[in-house]
Amino acid sequence: NGADTTNDVDIAAGSATDSTGAVSIAGAAMTKQLDAGWAPGSAAGMRNSGAAITDTTYHIYLVAKALGADPDYYAHTSITVATVITALQAESGGSAYIYARRIGSIIRASAAIRLFRQYGDFFKLLTAITDRSSTSAVSAAALAVSVPSGIKVRPLFRISHRQGTVGNTSVGLGDGDSTSPMITVLQTINDSALVTGIADGFFTNTSAQISFEAVISSGTINSSALITYGWVDTRGQT
Repeated sequence: NGADTTNDVDIAAGSATDSTGAVSIAGAAMTKQLDAGWAPGSAAGMRNSGAAITDTTYHIYLVAKALGADPDYYAHTSITVATVITALQAESGGSAYIYARRIGSIIRASAAIRLFRQYGDFFKLLTAITDRSSTSAVSAAALAVSVPSGIKVRPLFRISHRQGTVGNTSVGLGDGDSTSPMITVLQTINDSALVTGIADGFFTNTSAQISFEAVISSGTINSSALITYGWVDTRGQT
């Protein structure tokens, strides 16, 4: 939201079925405030008032009463819909809400919402974040990246890599579940030119981690960076 980029989110009008597939909910366009406990309507709070605001992932739910009535939006750190509904029913004015559907997830870091735009399932960070910049080798290991936690998403990366004039170095990625094979996404052999690429098709674990490796077969790495610029979140669609 342009008026308060630190705390507020603009949500466009749209519709979704609830998490059980029983009811269609038509949500109105609203501005909701993360720094205030939930209250119905636009220009009102959306956070679970049972917990203080903190730097973490907040999952945003479209919520409604019986038959999809009085749709609104609710922010909670839980990915369990039953937990979310129970918390909402404990809010002042929330007792009649019985349906919820996660429509997206946002990140609060350094006491502010990390700015983004959403296009369907695509969430684009307004400022890309360098999640690793190092000249050191590392065996396949978990690397936390700047995407929501609590859910598995497809992070979107830009990668840059440069080695010494003589040598053989590479960068590999794998899914965060650590069971998939590592795939080499950039490699340089006897060439000091900077190589760059966009990596896609990998999935995080629920701790917002992927598997990452930087291999030095010979020579040295002069520079290497992994930069996150967004993620793809299917938001429960099948």
